[in-house]
Amino acid sequence: MTPVPDIIYNFNFQNGPATDGVRITDGGRLVIDTVLYGSPNLSGLAGDGGFDPYPDEMCAPDVVTGMALARDALHTDTDDCAVDFTAADPMDDCDDVDGDGYDDEACGGDDCDDGDPDVNPGAAEGPAGDPTCSDLVDNDCNGDVDGDDVGCSCWDTDGDTYLDEACGGDDCDDGDPDVNPGAVEGPAGDPTCSDLADNDCDDAVDEADTGCIAAADHTIYQIQDPGHPEYLPELSEVLVEGVIVTAVTSQGNFFIEEPEGGAWSGVYVYDSGVVAPVDLAAGDEVSVEGTTKEYYGLTEIEPTAVTRTATGQTVPGPEVVSACDIGTGGLLAENYEGVLVQVQNVEVTSENPDAPVDHGEFEVDACLRIDDLIMVEHDPALGTIFTSVTGLLHYAYSNTKIEPRGGSDFDPPVK
Repeated sequence: MTPVPDIIYNFNFQNGPATDGVRITDGGRLVIDTVLYGSPNLSGLAGDGGFDPYPDEMCAPDVVTGMALARDALHTDTDDCAVDFTAADPMDDCDDVDGDGYDDEACGGDDCDDGDPDVNPGAAEGPAGDPTCSDLVDNDCNGDVDGDDVGCSCWDTDGDTYLDEACGGDDCDDGDPDVNPGAVEGPAGDPTCSDLADNDCDDAVDEADTGCIAAADHTIYQIQDPGHPEYLPELSEVLVEGVIVTAVTSQGNFFIEEPEGGAWSGVYVYDSGVVAPVDLAAGDEVSVEGTTKEYYGLTEIEPTAVTRTATGQTVPGPEVVSACDIGTGGLLAENYEGVLVQVQNVEVTSENPDAPVDHGEFEVDACLRIDDLIMVEHDPALGTIFTSVTGLLHYAYSNTKIEPRGGSDFDPPVK
């Protein structure tokens, strides 16, 4: 009686040298037999003839010359049996018939259609509108077909990278690539503020959108004074009108002040000559539109528009204040930041408060620095007494300082 075999398998042989073969191992991965391609066993492979670790067992006959067997799932043939078949790395007994790198589901793999290389767990199903969403095939082998697959459940018809609101996305108009949450609506006067479209998909159309709201007319007092009932915090969009330019720096930045003057009436405008007229001068009346910023403790406006509305106007001030009240950390330093001020009867107490580094500043009354942001550096001797020093109160590099506009802002005047 012929014993019932444990494994029945039909081997298809291909080309290969005499030392190719198949090792058959037991549960402990010990070789119990080797089937060679051709003979004799020139490589001394275990499991064939006298090299069998189980010499009492009958060896399977070698494969007839001219035949060979397909080896692992990738059909690798190195022509070295010790590499192609090793007891430590038994053969993969699962197939990848279509060669897509995924083994057949039928033998324990995850390829749901091993006859189609385009169907496997690494394939894409979708996006919506793609042929893979209407071919009745589970292209990515996840168990979901066409519209039931997440890749086909939403779409981006206009190609702007935002999915349609209708399928759970956030594109409120998937037929227009210029309308999506990443688009800009505004600023005021822009065509996007009068096209009856919600361009940025925030549910606000045209003038109802914050981007299209024109800046209201504000005052510098609202920008500078935190106690003002209508105080404007940092990053507010502002429009100040009818203010007077009090000084312009060589970089094109400038100071402006309310005509009435007083505490909280001045502010620095950081423009660098980009927006404002190139010939802007002290005494010009201007309107400034922009955004308020706190730059390392200095309140300033970064302008988007500067319009000169008059020239030759009276510059307000100066406001007479005590040197130590407006010096660094002084009780009134914030109140008069950006304002044209004057200190009286002050004495030079330090020729260089940053020594050994020299930033072109000197100090009076041991509490207030005098800087050279606007005028050429002046180096008065220690003990020099000035009846008055006038300039814009500024804050930079952790210190409050007066910025004289020229030699005539000193009494006695300096050159």
